[in-house]
Amino acid sequence: DQFALGVHMDLEKILGWKATEFQFTVTERNGKNLSNDRIGDPRAGHISSVQEVWGRGQTWRLTQLWLKQQYFDGALDVKFGRFGEGEDFNSFPCDFQNLAFCGSQVGNWVGGIWYNWPVSQWALRVKYNLNEQLYAQVGVFEQNPSNLESGNGFKLSGSGTQGAIMPLELVWTPRIGGLKGEYRAGYYYSNAKAQDVLKDRTGTPAAISGAAYRSRSSKHGLWLGVQQQVSAQASDQSRGLSLFANATVHDKKTNAIDNYVQAGLVYKGPFDARAKDDIGFALARVHVNPGYRKNARLAN
Repeated sequence: DQFALGVHMDLEKILGWKATEFQFTVTERNGKNLSNDRIGDPRAGHISSVQEVWGRGQTWRLTQLWLKQQYFDGALDVKFGRFGEGEDFNSFPCDFQNLAFCGSQVGNWVGGIWYNWPVSQWALRVKYNLNEQLYAQVGVFEQNPSNLESGNGFKLSGSGTQGAIMPLELVWTPRIGGLKGEYRAGYYYSNAKAQDVLKDRTGTPAAISGAAYRSRSSKHGLWLGVQQQVSAQASDQSRGLSLFANATVHDKKTNAIDNYVQAGLVYKGPFDARAKDDIGFALARVHVNPGYRKNARLAN
C-alpha cells in the first residue's frame, strides 16, 4: 500500500504573491515485493516490477516541497524545491499496475540517476510556453544516491551529491479533430561518473581481469512519448478510445537497458451506466544491453 498526505496552496490568494503556488506532500509505503516473493528468484533480480507502489523502500518520505511562480502572463513558469524528474519530464499516467506501463519510463530504466515518485531531490525546472499548444522546458536535478536510502526520506542536505542530471523536453498538446493529444520528445544528460557495464580501464572485460570497471564521465539518453484520443462519445468528450506509445534509448556503455518500447490503448466510459470506468491493454519490450549480458555470462 501507499499513503500520500499533502497540501496545495494558491499563495496569491493567501499571501498576495502573484501567480505563485506551493506544494507539500509526504508519502509512506508498506508491503512486500511480489516479483521476488511469488514470481521470480530474488538471487537473479528483476528487470521490472509487477507493483508500481513497491519500490524505493518501505518508509516515509518527503516527496514534494516546491514553489512555482509564473511570469509574463503565464508564458514563463519556474518551479524550485524538492521533487522528482518524472513529475514534469517524460510524464505518463499510471493507469496500469505494472511498472513497465506506469509513470515516467526513463526513471524505470535508469533508476540509479533518475528518481521518480516518491523520491525527491533539490531541483529547478524552467518552462516556456511557445504558444497555447507547445512548450519547452529544461531542468537541473541533484543526483544524490543517498536520497534513495530508507533512512534519508527527509534528508535536506546535499551531502552525497555526485553531480547533476539535466533533462530537456519539447511538449506539443494539440486537439486533433477536437480530441486531446500529448506528444513529448526529450533528452537527459548526467555529468556524474558512471561505471562501464563490461570493460576495465584497459578495455578488457572486468569479469575476466578482476580489475575495477572503467569509469565513464557521463551518462545520457532520449525519450519519445505519444498519447492521443481517437474517438469520443457525442455527448461526452471525456469518454472514448485513446492510444499511447513510449520509447526510450540509453547509453550502451553504462546502462543495463539500452532501449525500451511500449504501446497500448485505453477505452474510457464503455457503458453509459459506468461512464467513469475504463479498460486498457498494453505491450512492452525491454531490451537488455548486449554488453551487460556478456558481462553476466563472463561473471557466471
